[in-house]
Amino acid sequence: MKKKKLLFIMGLLFLLTGCTADYTLTIDQDLNFTEEINVSEDNSYFTSNNQNVDDYINMQKTIYENNPPYSLFNYKVNKTQTTTGVTGKRKNMDLNTFANNSILYGSLFSSIQVTHENNQLKFTTTDYQENFFQKPFVPLNPYYQRATFTLKTPLKVIQSNADSMNAETGVYTWSFDANTQPKNIEFILDTRVSEQDKMLGFIKKFWFIPCILLILLIGIVKIMMTVRKNNKI
Repeated sequence: MKKKKLLFIMGLLFLLTGCTADYTLTIDQDLNFTEEINVSEDNSYFTSNNQNVDDYINMQKTIYENNPPYSLFNYKVNKTQTTTGVTGKRKNMDLNTFANNSILYGSLFSSIQVTHENNQLKFTTTDYQENFFQKPFVPLNPYYQRATFTLKTPLKVIQSNADSMNAETGVYTWSFDANTQPKNIEFILDTRVSEQDKMLGFIKKFWFIPCILLILLIGIVKIMMTVRKNNKI
C-alpha cells in the first residue's frame, strides 16, 4: 500500500511538471532485469514559465534520490537541444526483486504481475489509469503528452500486444498518449536457452579471456623465438 501511495504521488508530480517518460526494461538470458527511465521536459516549458533549468533538475533528483524505490537507481542529468531531464538506471535485478520494486510509470499502471513457470515468463500490467494524460487545472503547466514502454531481450517472445516490434533485435515497444485507448502491457517469453546461445552469451560476457590468452600465446611464441635465436648464436 505504501508503495502504491508513493507511485501515485510521483504520478501527480509528473503531471504538474509536464514530463514525458520513456521506460526501458531489459531481460537477459539469465533472467536478470534492468530498468531505465528517462523523464524529460520540453525546453519550451522553461521559457513560458520563466523557470530555472538547474532548479528543475535539482527538484527532480531530490524527489527520486530520497524516495524508494526511485532512490535505488543511479541517476544522471540528460540535456538535449529540445529537452531537459533526468535518466535513472537500475541493473541486474532478479525476478522477485523486480516484481516487488519496479517503478514502471508511477501512476500509469497500479501494479504488475510477473510469473515464471514451465519455461515461460509471463508479464502483464494491471489497471491502466485513464486520467494519466489529463490536463492540469493550473494555467501554463504542461502535462504528460506521451509515454513509451520498451522491452529488450534476447529471449524468444512467444506472445505480446506490443504496438511495434523487431523480433530480430528483440525490441518491442508500447506507446501511450492522450488518444491511446486504455490498454495494458502483456508479453510471454520462452526462457529456454540453447547451448549455442549459452556459449555466445558466455563469450560476450567474458570476451576479455580470449584476448588475454591470445596475448599470452603471442608472448610465449616471442620468448621461444628469442631463446632459439640466442641458442643459435
